[in-house]
Amino acid sequence: MRIFQFLICFMLVSSANDIYADDSKDALIIGNGRYLHAAVLKNPVNDALDIARTLKKLDFKVRLLTDASKDEIETAVEEFIANLKNNKGTGLFYYAGHGSQLEGDNYLIPVDTNVEEEAELKYKGFKITKLLDEMKKANNETNIIILDACRDNPFAGDFQTASRSLTGSEEGIRALKRKGPKLNSGLSKLDAPPNTLLAYATAPGKVAKDGVSRNSPYTTMLIEAIQKEGITVEQVFKEVRSKVLEVTNGEQVPWESSSLVSDFYFVEKREIPVGW
Repeated sequence: MRIFQFLICFMLVSSANDIYADDSKDALIIGNGRYLHAAVLKNPVNDALDIARTLKKLDFKVRLLTDASKDEIETAVEEFIANLKNNKGTGLFYYAGHGSQLEGDNYLIPVDTNVEEEAELKYKGFKITKLLDEMKKANNETNIIILDACRDNPFAGDFQTASRSLTGSEEGIRALKRKGPKLNSGLSKLDAPPNTLLAYATAPGKVAKDGVSRNSPYTTMLIEAIQKEGITVEQVFKEVRSKVLEVTNGEQVPWESSSLVSDFYFVEKREIPVGW
């Protein structure tokens, strides 16, 4: 009997999440950690799961991918953009995992990416400007892009340790043939398209900590901040920056580029009726 009651409650909760999700708020969340040809990262899947869970509480419709291949990322992005074009509301894209830069372009690294020559990243990675261009074409109200990527170069050097952390990892050391354009450390600076906020876990050319607990320092503070009532998205990331600076002793400085023209709140301020 108790098992039956539990199942009924679970079904009701699941249904409630679907019923109360706001069709005008779409989120695509990706966490890549178990890389096949680069260093394994401990926290990105946890980060993605916890961000997805938090956004569902805030009435976002959430699509979650973990340890995603390039094909899976591209398919999910296509569906995400189609939703934005239809709903014209808020789009939020979050990525945790490896990222790299080649010739000034930034790439997210799918778990199945195997780069033996640096120029291969152009067609084996997922180009961030492709996402920005498609979100711009959707012509929806507000876009928020959050990149908690390692922002170092997981494939650099003849033998290179790849990690999202500052200290590195012994996992995933691999050879790379230095042919073609040279991969650079960090992600290059990008300007946000109209009505977009672009947030990085750390400043251009720097690296972000993976974290020693369940989540990265950046995502830990982000989860806390987006649940606060009555603060704008810009204030959210200002608070995140302050907290991350504190917990990393100034080593990691989150960074944003914004072209938003209207206020966005993850949690609107509740109005208290007069006389209460």
